[in-house]
Amino acid sequence: MKRLSVLVAAIALTACTHNPPVSVQAAESCPPVPKCEAYPPEEITTNADMVRALIAYRSAFEQCRLYRDALSACLKGDEEGKATP
Repeated sequence: MKRLSVLVAAIALTACTHNPPVSVQAAESCPPVPKCEAYPPEEITTNADMVRALIAYRSAFEQCRLYRDALSACLKGDEEGKATP
């Protein structure tokens, strides 16, 4: 009976072990991706200031999207390369 309870306890403890977190490492061949941020202007007083801020924001957003797409294509290419024998 003691052996059975020890076996059950061992199985219960192994079922509760923590799985290590999975981290995705970008391949060395993938381009570096900078942190993407769009800073609002100090002060918007005229419509021209608002238009300039909108243009700057759209430009920053497009640049971030290009970085993201390039990194995504690189990572997907690496996954496909590993999947084929």
